[in-house]
Amino acid sequence: MKKYKHEFWTGCGRTTIDLQISSSEAKLNYSSNWMGQGQFDFEVIFNHKKLDSHFGLLQLVDTTGDLTAPKEVSEFIKDGDYITFEYLELSSPQANFQIDPALEPMKITGHANWDEKFDLILYISVFF
Repeated sequence: MKKYKHEFWTGCGRTTIDLQISSSEAKLNYSSNWMGQGQFDFEVIFNHKKLDSHFGLLQLVDTTGDLTAPKEVSEFIKDGDYITFEYLELSSPQANFQIDPALEPMKITGHANWDEKFDLILYISVFF
């Protein structure tokens, strides 16, 4: 089983995403708690189809927790259709840069942190 983790936090809150991929399924756990928004947790369950040593498909099967899919998505899945995500595992970790330049001084002073590198790209692929 391969495991991936992404975490970002500041003095105002935290978001953590854990993805576990086995030979036939995958689970993504999302946890977020930010000032003014409160705790938000959910799990997404996928069927996994590996297409290459670094590439595969994750087919949405179910969601649990605080994530409520719109009725249209639930009906879409019940009809036998599915939502697919693709992933690309990088051969070497890449630098992770924050878009907001105000975060860098916060990190230096210990008031924010995020993963220095990433080694997986996950994106929505196709609606069938």
